[in-house]
Amino acid sequence: MAQYYSLQPLDEVASQMDSKWGADRLPRLVSVKTATRFGSALNRLNNAIDSDDHKEVEKRAKILILGWRAMDAEAEEMGAAVVDPKPLASWRDDDGNPYALFQDTAEAIAYSKSEDGDGVRVITLKEVSRIVGYFESKTPVSEVRGVFGGAEIITIN
Repeated sequence: MAQYYSLQPLDEVASQMDSKWGADRLPRLVSVKTATRFGSALNRLNNAIDSDDHKEVEKRAKILILGWRAMDAEAEEMGAAVVDPKPLASWRDDDGNPYALFQDTAEAIAYSKSEDGDGVRVITLKEVSRIVGYFESKTPVSEVRGVFGGAEIITIN
């Protein structure tokens, strides 16, 4: 239980950074040196957690909070753009379910956590390409479109 309370401030800072920069995006926006130092600090925290060393967990959590703040400052100094979760497209399916399409995962996650994203099914371009690739591998849709240009999928059985 002590570890839980030691980690709460760290989790709060990490959540703030993910909201601002996008989930798991900030280490990619800073120098390799800074990202490496952060990764090393995170590894040391995980080792302390695995060892059930409460004092070391508290120490490492404080260091990581400083690491998050240092990355935040560096990203701002470098002029990195904060995450802007605006969908490329949004629509409702035939049953009225809302969807939103995003360029990348960081935007999709940020939107999902926002008030606008409540109840909206989000999807990224990479996911769309994977779904289409899978679908086309299982059906003759490409062959049909080759013969009937502009054919539209109406139903799927």
